[in-house]
Amino acid sequence: MDINFTNQLAVSLSQSIIIVIAAAVIGAIVAGGFGVYRDYKKEKILGKQKKLQAYGQLVGVKNMLLHSCILYFNAQMQAVGASCRSEIDTYFHRLNGVDEFSIEEWRSGSTNFIIACEERNKVTMMGLELAKADERFWRTISQIQIFFSHMPQVPDRISLIHQAQRPIETYNLHSYTFVAKLQDEVIALPRTIVDGDEERGFIGVPPKIVQEWSIDKQAEIDEILTSDTRNLQALHEALESKIDGLLDYIKPEVEKSYRITPNPGNNGSIRCVPET
Repeated sequence: MDINFTNQLAVSLSQSIIIVIAAAVIGAIVAGGFGVYRDYKKEKILGKQKKLQAYGQLVGVKNMLLHSCILYFNAQMQAVGASCRSEIDTYFHRLNGVDEFSIEEWRSGSTNFIIACEERNKVTMMGLELAKADERFWRTISQIQIFFSHMPQVPDRISLIHQAQRPIETYNLHSYTFVAKLQDEVIALPRTIVDGDEERGFIGVPPKIVQEWSIDKQAEIDEILTSDTRNLQALHEALESKIDGLLDYIKPEVEKSYRITPNPGNNGSIRCVPET
């Protein structure tokens, strides 16, 4: 009798231990599963937030990059245009017999010379700002590549941005070659050597020809700068369209979790509201 009781007690204790162990194991599995699920949800939320952040940053750096491009090339064209006009004025004075000392003295205080110096300083500053904007832009593109790597067209659309930006980076203002042509044109101007003719130019170019040449050159530089402006505007629009193409492509992925609307004020920024 005592043996049977002992056996039953042992069996009962064994069953209790098994139940306790099983409960602990099941509890650990449930707790672990809940932890995995919680981590999964947390990672999913973070992933959505990172996508939204990358998308918003791309909108911001796009506007910064394009604005910096405009400021940089505007400063360049203002500087080159003023330099060209200053050179034309200098040749005009020289051809009309003004001595070099007087020309340099006049030139240093002329409006076009002062504007050229100021705009060259702006070119330097805007160049630094453009470099910063470009660095931030491509850093953001790297984030887009990571967070939207599952979208098959992302690499091709980024490649299109590279292709659209390259002509802007390598663009040379046509007005840069203008000053170099002036000296050759001056040499080619017709000379008339007439003794006693007080109205003739210092080196034999008649004042009327000098006047006409100066007017023609002023008009020519205006046309060249207008052409440069049109070319750069077209390149600027092409780059903007490729960036917008990438934004439009990844936008539906972001809108799975957030509703994207333009900010009031039409300044290019966006507002993101979580979907309920």
